[in-house]
Amino acid sequence: MPKKPTTRLGVKKRGKRWQARPYIPGAGHKWAGTHDTKEEAIEAAETKIAEFHTRPPRQETITSFSKRWIRDYPRPKDSTNDNYKGAAKRFRERVDPKDKRKLHEYTVPEALAYARDHRQDAAPLRTMYSDARREGLVKEIPFAELGIPKSKGRKGIIAITEEELDLLVEIALSEHGKFGPRFAAIIEWAADTTMRPGEIFGLDRPDLNLKAGNCRIERQFHKRRIQLPKNGKTRVLPFIPPRAERAIRAMPRLMPPTICPETENEILFPGKKGQRITAGALSGYWAPVRSAFEASLDPMRRAELRVARDPESPEMDFYELRHYGATQMAERGIEDWVGAVMMGQEDGGKLFRDTYSHPSHKVAAERLREAYRDTPGVSRLAPAANDREVAFGA
Repeated sequence: MPKKPTTRLGVKKRGKRWQARPYIPGAGHKWAGTHDTKEEAIEAAETKIAEFHTRPPRQETITSFSKRWIRDYPRPKDSTNDNYKGAAKRFRERVDPKDKRKLHEYTVPEALAYARDHRQDAAPLRTMYSDARREGLVKEIPFAELGIPKSKGRKGIIAITEEELDLLVEIALSEHGKFGPRFAAIIEWAADTTMRPGEIFGLDRPDLNLKAGNCRIERQFHKRRIQLPKNGKTRVLPFIPPRAERAIRAMPRLMPPTICPETENEILFPGKKGQRITAGALSGYWAPVRSAFEASLDPMRRAELRVARDPESPEMDFYELRHYGATQMAERGIEDWVGAVMMGQEDGGKLFRDTYSHPSHKVAAERLREAYRDTPGVSRLAPAANDREVAFGA
């Protein structure tokens, strides 16, 4: 709920008079005097804010502002703050390494060139300059409306098949020796439950309830620390699919078990050294499995999967296992909103439908044939020996 204007303006009654002490982002509270009426105090506060924003830009450097930006303008989610900090750090290291470049001197052509080379940082930097403009440090936002085409993202991904998931599991077993059975179980769990990697590696053994067929998701392990899940809320995975359940039951446990000092519980998916698995460790475990998997695919299938991804990241990401699970749900006829609940999304199914589930034409054709199987004339819908043997008008 937005704050009331009088709260933002800092208008309070003291005795019989009214004080005005408005809050200005990045500058703190500024005194605007004591007045006889509330209306006069509000007017004085608004005038103070207007005066502050019409002053010439302060001579603050890119480095100084980018270092204090998240401290002064924190976002609700830790993951967002981490993302913004990383973008700001990369920006100042490339643009203002000697801490001499003034924030307001950065131009639109420079921002355009930077955004083309570092597309993932353009949106955070646009937000940073927006906050700087609120302080009166800049008069324009160089990263606004650059017209750079958006990344393909994950919308165009082609989900792997169940047979290809089997191949991934076999490769994980062969690539990682003693750790293989555990990493294979992690792959199957990620694919079948659609849980985010950080949520998977934040799980403790007591979170799992195989008897009830569900799992509590109370934390994620992100940036080497325990945090709330991505949306800031705990939830329950409502259903553990059969393949994930079989994988977790077959997964060997470390003896003695690894206990997390923060939660004081056994880690469900420990890494090779018994620790919680970081993003860096996951990348190291995943890279040889991915390479061997892609090398094992038919060249045409490999090319098909790579072309569907973002050109900047043509190799299979571990996160794609989440798309596999969403696609499996869609092909089983799971409703969008149900899939969204499973995936921990709160938009009623839009993201599940538009981004994560990629049901195949082959499954769609089979579903249509099944739906019309008892309809007169259905023999026309029988699958042809090949696509060229369809006789129109027969």
